[in-house]
Amino acid sequence: MFRECGYKSCEKTDAKKLNIHIISHSHDDVGWLKTVDGYYTEDVSHILTNVVNSLDKNPKRKFTEVETYYFNRWWSEQNNETRDLVHKLVSSGQLGFANGGYTVNDEGSAHYNEIIDQMTLGEFIWGGSADLGQSANIFTTILHNHYSAPDSMATSSIEVLSRKESSFGAEVLTWDRALTFSPQSFTTITALPRGNDINDKNKKQKADTIVSLAKQWNKDFGDTNHVLMTFGDDFKYNNAEHYFANLDKLANAVNEFHPDVHMFYSNPMCYLWSVNQLNRTFEYRERDYFPLWSGFFTSRPSLKRQERSTNNLLQISKQLDSMTRIPESEPFLNEAMNEVSVLTHHDAITGTSPQKTIDDYILRLFSASDALQEVTNRMYRKLIPKQELDISLPKQIICDRLNISECHVSETSNEFTLVVYNPIGRPVSQWLRIPIPSNNKPIDANNPKEENTKSNGELKGKGFTLSLDQKTGNIEKVKMVNGNEFPLKQSFKFYKSNHDSSYDFCSEGQAVKRIRNSHQKDCGKFKESISDNYYPIYERILLKDSAKGMQLTVLTDRAQGGSSEMDGQIELMVHRRLLTDTRTSLNETGVDGKGLVVSGKHFIFFKPINESSKLFRDLDQRLFMSPLITFSPLTQTQAEYRNKYKTSYSALNQELPQNVHLLTLEKWTQNELLLRLEHFYQKEDNNELSKDVEIDLKNMFKDIKIKDVREMTLSANQELSESQKSRLQWKSKNPLNNIQFNSNQHFNDISKVKLSSQQIRTFILTIEDNTKKVNCSLEWIKITGTKIPKNAIVGGFDIDTKPLYICRHKRDDDLLPGKANENIGCVVTMGGKAFSTKSDYEVLIGHNYDWVERHGGDAVPDRAFIGGHDLNSNPIYVGKCDLHFGKTETQVVGKIHHKFYYGFGDTERSDCANHMVMSQLNASQELQEMDNESTSVETMDGERDGKRRRLFGKELRCMMYGFGDDHNPFTEAVDMLEDLVIQFIQDISLKAQDVGKNGKISVEDVLHCVKRDERKYCRVRDLFPDQDVGKNGKISVEDVLHCVKRDERKYCRVRDLLSMNEELKKARKAFDEIKYVSNA
Repeated sequence: MFRECGYKSCEKTDAKKLNIHIISHSHDDVGWLKTVDGYYTEDVSHILTNVVNSLDKNPKRKFTEVETYYFNRWWSEQNNETRDLVHKLVSSGQLGFANGGYTVNDEGSAHYNEIIDQMTLGEFIWGGSADLGQSANIFTTILHNHYSAPDSMATSSIEVLSRKESSFGAEVLTWDRALTFSPQSFTTITALPRGNDINDKNKKQKADTIVSLAKQWNKDFGDTNHVLMTFGDDFKYNNAEHYFANLDKLANAVNEFHPDVHMFYSNPMCYLWSVNQLNRTFEYRERDYFPLWSGFFTSRPSLKRQERSTNNLLQISKQLDSMTRIPESEPFLNEAMNEVSVLTHHDAITGTSPQKTIDDYILRLFSASDALQEVTNRMYRKLIPKQELDISLPKQIICDRLNISECHVSETSNEFTLVVYNPIGRPVSQWLRIPIPSNNKPIDANNPKEENTKSNGELKGKGFTLSLDQKTGNIEKVKMVNGNEFPLKQSFKFYKSNHDSSYDFCSEGQAVKRIRNSHQKDCGKFKESISDNYYPIYERILLKDSAKGMQLTVLTDRAQGGSSEMDGQIELMVHRRLLTDTRTSLNETGVDGKGLVVSGKHFIFFKPINESSKLFRDLDQRLFMSPLITFSPLTQTQAEYRNKYKTSYSALNQELPQNVHLLTLEKWTQNELLLRLEHFYQKEDNNELSKDVEIDLKNMFKDIKIKDVREMTLSANQELSESQKSRLQWKSKNPLNNIQFNSNQHFNDISKVKLSSQQIRTFILTIEDNTKKVNCSLEWIKITGTKIPKNAIVGGFDIDTKPLYICRHKRDDDLLPGKANENIGCVVTMGGKAFSTKSDYEVLIGHNYDWVERHGGDAVPDRAFIGGHDLNSNPIYVGKCDLHFGKTETQVVGKIHHKFYYGFGDTERSDCANHMVMSQLNASQELQEMDNESTSVETMDGERDGKRRRLFGKELRCMMYGFGDDHNPFTEAVDMLEDLVIQFIQDISLKAQDVGKNGKISVEDVLHCVKRDERKYCRVRDLFPDQDVGKNGKISVEDVLHCVKRDERKYCRVRDLLSMNEELKKARKAFDEIKYVSNA
């Protein structure tokens, strides 16, 4: 966590002894042979629980966790006691984190944008920085040793300082480590039956074996007297106590029988710190580490494309969210970020998992896409209407099959609207593909008669002419505008499968120069000349003819394997199908059972070298961040549409420079934005566009006022200035140039920032929050300490006559209302006991409430204010009671959960049968004021009607407890109600005749529809016309449409939904889960 504290937690080493660092870990794939859920429920949840319990038994033990996805999921299921224990273990250094990302991602198939995002998500969730970076491709370090280890051992240079290729002069300090899992002969330490356990009979032999191995490693790896030994493998430590008990015995035996050796529990951070303190000089290398396996560069091309398209939509949704900042966007975006990050895993995007796991990954992408389409509509409803809070914008539909010319809206509507969102940050020119029925478009039938040509056909282009082969249709040559001709041939071929096509790779954020059969002379002898020269192509591959000054560039629409097996040739592997494999077959089939046909695109540039980069770099960005196109039927005249909605909008004051990419723009908190800007040209690309460029952050956005700027590390988890202070310093035999960072990390006086070639800079912008607040009459606000806000509601008074306020606190799975004052904080009761807290509780503020008498077990009043819930999602209400202690009178505040309970000392009492229940009046102040107006329904004009609708939306939010809190996300309950009552009012009106007789739908039908839809976004139009239409418990569609117009206290029977919907109880509980996790 904090470096100084972390290093202090390391065990003291002995310079006169060989120090063996035990690194306990478990490699827990986020999906592979099992699905993600399968691994979690059957393995990882038990591993984490058992590891935490075992660490607590022995303070000397340490464990390193890697997959933040699993840890985050496990953490959300733990009670306060377990969470406190984890906090203690992390603080003491017993539980640490390496890598820090949401998953251990792949590099060859995942785009660098996706890698940065998943690293940011992982470190944001657990709120720290990883102790050590792990290879972003798990296939890298493991298999690389087959080639490089002998040479490295000969020179004692397994541990080196390394610099990757760079065009802007800044070396990157890295640490290469060859070992990953467990020492040989110790890999079965947890195997059952326990035949490999360490006992009194074999402990000396085991100690001798491990010490002999450690001494050999120390000699081979640099003679530092520090040896890192990892103990763990795929999904180990399920029986954590058994594993740790054996390691305890092993360490004790080593220290007993070998006085010149010190073996102890450690972690990667402590090992690195120990080696750094030696102040020794390391070998220096400038090279890549690339993996042996090359097939996964292309495997499952449909999955690779689907993942890239979903990420495209995610980036757009995050940009829209930064502009609209609607609170209810958070659950949708979290779901999408979760699923897209999971897909970067090294067994997901690579396509190296069996089909059942791939199917699960595909479903996750569909789930992410659905969530993003829903939240994009909500953002458009705020962004596009000219009048704020106008919810009448027709639903925007994303046609997922435009690539096959299929879109229901454009093909069935006489008139439709088209909204195009450009995420690039500067104008782009692009053809839009819009399917239109042929009978709606006149076609000129006067076609010339077709004739066979005896010569090559010519496709005349702007600046060049292509000659095609008469028989095959393939390209033969290209003729430039200046008359120069070049042969340019195209062919389609296939390879027979070969199981031994393995080799290394490493991808970078910039183009990496590759020379055939040249691997920096340390990759050993090559056995497979074809596969050895295959590399991951996630954006482009190019050839340069320096003699003629020409360059051929091919851009891809997804990750693929590529090579140049012969001079002047580019080869791209577009698809793979194998009937046999070392693990599982790669035999993806279509619905017809035949091999899956996947269509894709290649974009080819053939231009002079000095002109090429300007073309392909711009198209790179446009392919990865394509415009979003949405359709909707036009249900009004064009003039009416233009009068109500914006037809053009830009969030930027001016377009970004041609060499700057808007890599990330997303809401960080309600008043903060995360911004990443990238200068995507290399130094040698272009005389002008490769130069440094300045961006004026203060005036970058049109409707966003920036108050402060902080420059962060790339993963945005630490201020850049602070990260430099904690960076370890190393010595090299070939001294590195000093790494230069811009010094203006914090901008009190906001000014322009400079971007150099190939540089990415990350900022958190503090902005002025101009979002409109929902003015609810009752709100819960977060309190830490005992200071009560002035507008807190006084529920009663204590024996000393001091006021008692209404509070609530979450204890395990119960959200409990109680009493608070400035001496004791918040007091809640449960199970016969009273508990007090001065942190992590809320106080109720506001007005427009009443107290209603309740006697004994009478029913709770209809408008009783719901203050919390029990573990089964049943509501808990707020109550108070008059008590007399002798001559002293008091009015206690407590909870109503069947009975009225209150705290007395450290006990829970329920001896107040006659008490009062807090009742909520109209929740929205504006709606209440409107109710008091004398205007009748008959005289209500259109403007008043629209306002009434918008205020009714506020009423729905405010009726749910806590929804007025500005920093809280909305829940499925409000989303469901808005969908039923507000979002789809127009749809309901159009479909009323299809919903039962006389437009009636039953409450049960609505609830059933909500329940069967996992996301709880049920539309009334989805209820079929054959629904039962009895008289009781029915809601009229007309009532739903017009209840917002009624000038009376009851708001139609939608209130019945609030009182009787069991799903609503679950949603309330889900809301508080989200809220308390986000506040933790």
